[in-house]
Amino acid sequence: MWPMGEVRAGQCEARGFLNEKTQRFLPCDKTIGGDIYKTTTELSIINGRPHFVVHSSKEQQSVRRYGIVLDAGSSHTSLYIYKWPAEKENDTGVVHQIEECKVKGPGISKYAQKLTEIGIYLTACMERARHVIPQSQHRDTPVYLGATAGMRLLRIENTPLADKVLTEVTKSLSSYPFNFQGARIITGQEEGAYGWITINYLLGKFTQKLRWLNLKPNRDHTQETYGALDLGGASTQITFVPQNNSIESPDNALRFRLYGKNYSVYTHSFLCYGKDQALMQKLAKDIQASIMESRPALPTDPCFHPGYTKVMNISDLYKSPCTKKFETTLQLHQFQIQGTGNYQQCQQSILQLFNNSYCPYSQCSFNGIFLPPLKGDFGKTDQHVRKEVQLPSRTPAGEFLPRSSVSA
Repeated sequence: MWPMGEVRAGQCEARGFLNEKTQRFLPCDKTIGGDIYKTTTELSIINGRPHFVVHSSKEQQSVRRYGIVLDAGSSHTSLYIYKWPAEKENDTGVVHQIEECKVKGPGISKYAQKLTEIGIYLTACMERARHVIPQSQHRDTPVYLGATAGMRLLRIENTPLADKVLTEVTKSLSSYPFNFQGARIITGQEEGAYGWITINYLLGKFTQKLRWLNLKPNRDHTQETYGALDLGGASTQITFVPQNNSIESPDNALRFRLYGKNYSVYTHSFLCYGKDQALMQKLAKDIQASIMESRPALPTDPCFHPGYTKVMNISDLYKSPCTKKFETTLQLHQFQIQGTGNYQQCQQSILQLFNNSYCPYSQCSFNGIFLPPLKGDFGKTDQHVRKEVQLPSRTPAGEFLPRSSVSA
């Protein structure tokens, strides 16, 4: 297993660095990984993308270290190569991303039925890493793989098969001359929590010194943190500090100590409500409704542009755990989507995916999930906005801060 535990109370005393290429903060969780010439390597997951954080003693010589991270999302996998100085100012170093390689093909969960192809799937990017990183540094270069919501869904559907995928990944990555540190499926809480840390660090909300990062300090001098929204392919995360730290659901509470201050954060990951899986839910629900009303299955669809057509297999639609509740016995094996491009009709169709009829708490988002009153502004970690993920309209979170990210 990948040696990085879940975020727990009091475990995150953050130090951070800026990824020079992507302008992303690289926070820490807790020490994982091994001893690289007395260098402690830590790993953080930010919106599905793992990042290195490195600490070392002052005994280091002025040499460069390297690290490899594979972000295994629901729709694709990307490999990132990082470089940092072994000798660091104040025992802290800046990690630079020097290479990105997009693995050709879908996410690794799609290889559950073709396990023997996983090695080939990863070969091109791993060979690229072999050439980019100096040979003298190979054995000291840690390699990590973090899988997100696509593999979380596979684990729900078939745990032994998900384990086999990780086993094959481990077998493949261990065959390279690097220091393989493990592969694991990260939690939705981790995705949400690190997205929240990222946004607030970049905005200077943790009172950290920013001049050496070439960032402008927060001018209003307030410590009001921003909330974070992350819409991926298979899941959606929301994380923020609620008013009066009121969190009625213990499963949604995380506690951090960042830069000498304690934070009580609400976070929830809505599995099956990423953009890809939400679409599959919508199609399955539409087919179910058409059968119940004795109508042809999906003659037209307002959520696709006019003239768009696509043939889908029924088996592909119902193989995800996200669509099982809508599964209907059909005579046909395929159906065709025909787009009409009607925004209002599309919106009404999508709204039906959100069940607001049940709430065991004082306030919920949808599907009976506790959500405290929203507070402050939110930063979005993708191209989607609050309205599209069904946040209450009464929220004061009126300002969104676009930031590029990798979908889950």
